[in-house]
Amino acid sequence: MYSIPAIEFLKTSARLSGDETVQEYKKAVVEVSTGSSKGTGFAISEDGYIVTNSHVIEDALQLSIVFSDEGLMEAEVVADYPEVDLAVLKVDRTGLPFLALAETFEEVQQHVTFIGNPLSFTGIANEGNVIGFTTTRLDTNVSMLDAPVYKGNSGSPVIASDGTVIGVIYATLKHDEHGKVGLFIPIDALHERFQENK
Repeated sequence: MYSIPAIEFLKTSARLSGDETVQEYKKAVVEVSTGSSKGTGFAISEDGYIVTNSHVIEDALQLSIVFSDEGLMEAEVVADYPEVDLAVLKVDRTGLPFLALAETFEEVQQHVTFIGNPLSFTGIANEGNVIGFTTTRLDTNVSMLDAPVYKGNSGSPVIASDGTVIGVIYATLKHDEHGKVGLFIPIDALHERFQENK
């Protein structure tokens, strides 16, 4: 059984997925599986670097990812930053679809799209508005979305109107002012820590 809001996100995804641009975004979004749980990740380069949350891969005995078109691949962890709940994986493949990263994220009050694998679904597109920053246990300020985020959305890319990724979904929060909100880690936290070794 799923809640009414959960059913609503399927309707939203169906509408958004009719857009060719969103269809292209989806090709770069992957399911991350540890054997006992799953989450979301997304490719950031054509040669197989993938971003997800640190908590998605925590205690993983095996690690695999699935692209919608390219299929199942084994992955390895090349960087893990639990203090900001981010991790970078690598698969041995080239020519992969990927999403470009924004150089920084500063602008609130903007409309965004995010794509992930909530609940038992895969490749669900959703949308919302950035409504401000807040603090959590992480070593960085995080941003709030007025959008439904569910288990499995962790690691979803938050995509701005120009097609660049401005952040990574990692949790939900019941906020005193805004109610239940989705939280994402601004992309700056990744830039500050990770440089692709090419």
